[in-house]
Amino acid sequence: MNALAKELNDALSGAKTEKIVQPENDEIRFYLRNGNRNHILVVSANAKVPRIHLTAQKKQNPLNAPTFCMLLRKYLSVGAVEKVSILNNDRAIKIDFLCKSEMKDYKRYSLIVELMSRYSNIIFTDENGVIMEAMKKTSLDAPNNHPILKGIKYTPLIQPKTSVFDEIFKSEIFDTAKKQGEFFQNMLSDFSGFSKRTLNQLFKIANVDVKTESVKDTDIKNIINAVDLMKNINSSPMFSPCIQNGEPLCMPYSDAPFEKVGTLSEAFDKSVNISDLNVRIESKTKRIKLATARLIEKLKKNIEYANEKLSECEKMNDEKVLGELITNNIYLIKQGMKEISVFDYYKNETRKIELDDSLSPSQNATVHFEKYNKLKRTKEFTANRLAEEKSLLEYAVSIAESIENVKNEDSISEIEKELMQIGALRVQKQTVKNEKAQPPLEYNVNGFTVYKGKNNIQNDALTFKVANGNDLWFHQKNAPSAHTLLITNGKTPDELTIKTVAEIAVSDKTATVEVDFTKRQNVKRKQPYHYGQVIYTDYKTILATPDAHAELSVTAKPLKTK
Repeated sequence: MNALAKELNDALSGAKTEKIVQPENDEIRFYLRNGNRNHILVVSANAKVPRIHLTAQKKQNPLNAPTFCMLLRKYLSVGAVEKVSILNNDRAIKIDFLCKSEMKDYKRYSLIVELMSRYSNIIFTDENGVIMEAMKKTSLDAPNNHPILKGIKYTPLIQPKTSVFDEIFKSEIFDTAKKQGEFFQNMLSDFSGFSKRTLNQLFKIANVDVKTESVKDTDIKNIINAVDLMKNINSSPMFSPCIQNGEPLCMPYSDAPFEKVGTLSEAFDKSVNISDLNVRIESKTKRIKLATARLIEKLKKNIEYANEKLSECEKMNDEKVLGELITNNIYLIKQGMKEISVFDYYKNETRKIELDDSLSPSQNATVHFEKYNKLKRTKEFTANRLAEEKSLLEYAVSIAESIENVKNEDSISEIEKELMQIGALRVQKQTVKNEKAQPPLEYNVNGFTVYKGKNNIQNDALTFKVANGNDLWFHQKNAPSAHTLLITNGKTPDELTIKTVAEIAVSDKTATVEVDFTKRQNVKRKQPYHYGQVIYTDYKTILATPDAHAELSVTAKPLKTK
C-alpha cells in the first residue's frame, strides 16, 4: 500500500481533473491529465475487490450521475492532485486536491480511500478533515471508534498494533525477541504492516530462520534493515512489480512463479480486473438467478400437480361405463336401493354398483355422466396446461444456462427482459427504456462469418431475423444451448469449418457432446413459443469438443436484420 501510494504520487502529483464518473455504486473513476499524459484512476470500495490504482480499462457510465459523484464534480472538477500518501500507516490512501472555489480562491479537499474488505469506504473531506460525504456511512457508536458521518471530523482507524512503519518499532522489536516461542509468530502477533507471506520473505532477506526461538542481536539488526528496505521498496533495487499467485506484489517472492509488469498499477489492473468483473456480474445476476430458480421450482411443482390431476382423470371412462350400466339396467332398480349387481359387457363379468338411495335411478346415472364430463374437461385443460408448463420450464432452463454463461454485463438487461415478459420479474421503470440491442459473439472461420447468441433474445434474432434459408444453423443435441449461425453466402463450407463452428457452438459446455446442424430453412418456431425455442428437421449430427476459439473472435458489429 505504501509503495502504491508513492507510485501514484509520482504519476499524479499536479494532474488536473478532467472528468469524474461513477460506473458502479461503490466505484469512482477520475480522468486526469498530467502534462501530456492521460490517466484513469479507479477507486473502489467494493467489499470483495477494494482497490485504488491507475487503469487502462474503461467502463460504461450511467446516464445520470449518482449524488456522491455530483458532489465530487462540484468541488474537484476545477482542481488538481496535490499529493497521494498512505494514511496512518494503515490500509488507507489519501488523495489531496488543490481546487479553485467559486470565489476564485484556492481550497484543499481530500479523498480518503479505506481498503478494508467489507469495511472499505471512500470518504470526501474538506481541508479541516470534516467529512462532506462518504460512500458508506456508519453511526457514532461504530466499532473501533471510527464513525463516518457527514459533518463530523474524520478519525482514522486506530491500530491495535505497532506498525513496522512507526519509529517505535525499532525499540519494541527487542521486547518481542525476548518472548518465549518462535520469533516469527511473535512478530506476527505484535506488529502490523505485513502478511504472513510477506513476513516470511522478510526473514529470507534478513537471513533469519523462521523457526528460530533464540534471537541474536545480529538477527534483530538484520530484521530492522530488511524492514527499512521493504518499507522503502520503491527506491530499492529489489523493486520489481509483478503478479504472483494472482496477487499484485512489489517484488517477486521466492515461493512461486511470477509475471513481471511495469508498475504496481499495471499489476493491480491485470490481476484485479477479472475478479472485479466476476464480482460485478455475480452481484448483478443474483436477482435474475433467484427469479429464474423460483420460476423453475414453481414450474416443476405445477407439472407434478398436473400429472397427478391427469392420473385422477384416468378413471373418467369408468364413470361413463357406470352411467351406461345404470341406464341399461334402470328397470331393475327400485327406489331406496343402495347397490345393484349388473353384467359389465366391457369386462365380461358381473359387477356391483353402489347407488345413492336418496336419488332416483336416472339421477344416479346422471351423477356418473357428470363426473365423466367434468373429468374429461379437466383432462383437456390440464393436458394443454401441462404442455405450456413443460415448454415454459424448458425455456426457463435455457435462461438459467444463459445466466451461467454471462461473460460481461451487456446481455444482463436482455435476460431481464425475457424474465419480465414471462412474469418472473416485475417490470421496473429504470429497465423499461429503449436500450440498444447488444450484438452476439462474432467469429471469422476460414472466411465465413459465424454468430453465436449470448441469450434467448439474441438466439431468436439470429435464427429468424438474420439468417437466410441456406445458412447453416448449429445447436447442441437434446439440450439447451446457444443458436450458432454460419453465414454461407452461397458457398459450401468444408468439414473442418463445420467442425470448428460446432466447437464454438458448445464452447460453454465442459465435455464432448453431440451437435446438430441443418439449413436454417429447416428450423421452425416451437409452439407455444418463447424466445429461442425451436424444432428442426433434416439435420446431421457430429461430436464436438468445446472450444471458444478466441483466436477467431472478431469485434462484434450491430446485426443487419432482414
